Amino acid sequence: MNKAINDATLQQAGTIYQYLIALKDCFELNYNETLQIEIHGDVSIINNLGGLYQKEVKHHFGEKVCLIEI
Repeated sequence: MNKAINDATLQQAGTIYQYLIALKDCFELNYNETLQIEIHGDVSIINNLGGLYQKEVKHHFGEKVCLIEI
């Protein structure tokens, strides 16, 4: 079966993966931390002391999954 010209499956899989990472991070938030999506990076966690932790999330189909944390 051939892929349709307007098939966005691969792009949407990356977006869904980004939201799954953000959801996982929500459960790990500490007091006074806020999670942001697509503001400073793909997934960012900020606190009221001015701290910032940001992740760039990439998903590729294959044997390995790459997660780059900045």
